[in-house]
Parts: sequence; C-alpha cells; structure tokens
Amino acid sequence: MRQFALLALAAPFLFVSCSMVSAGSMAGGYAAIDPGSELAGQAKATIQAYFSPAKMRLEEVLQASSQVVAGTNVKLRCKVTGDVEPAVWEFVVWHKLDGSWRLTAATKLQPLI
Repeated sequence: MRQFALLALAAPFLFVSCSMVSAGSMAGGYAAIDPGSELAGQAKATIQAYFSPAKMRLEEVLQASSQVVAGTNVKLRCKVTGDVEPAVWEFVVWHKLDGSWRLTAATKLQPLI
C-alpha cells in the first residue's frame, strides 16, 4: 500500500518531465535553424571550400539544422550544380571547439527535375 502511495505522488512529476521532452525536439537531436543564419553561412562556406566551385556549386540552402556535440554539427540540405548532375545533397559540417570547421558527410539525396 505504501509503494502505491509513493507512486501516486510521483506520477504527476514523471508525466510532466516526459511531456517536456516530447513537446520539444529530442534531446541530443538536430534542431532547425534559419538557412540564412551566420552559422549556416559558415557551414556553406566550409563545404564550398572543400569542393571547387566548378565541380560542385551550392546554389541554395533549402534546410538547415544544428546539433550540439563536442562543438556543433550543422546539417545543410542544398541544391547543388556544377560538373555533377544537378541534385539535392545533404552535408554535415562539424564546428569544433577549437573554432575550426570540418566537412564530415556529403550525401546525394535526389536529382533535380
């Protein structure tokens, strides 16, 4: 009986803490950011510096999101042209704690029609 009383007292607190996590973005997950933000712009410049503009040119940032890690991951979904087939690509750039930037992933998602 005593255990039931303790559970009954704790239940509202458990419900509130669980609903706070599900109401927002998942803890540790990516959160949307403005594609025109400074963070997205720095990530785009890092990507463009990695590829020569003739080979792969980022025409437009369609979506941007960030994730706090040991630094910040910035994920960009972009329209890409150049020597490659025009397509939508997803890139992940890591802004390290020392201030440097590193491209960690580049994935072709779909061709542009």
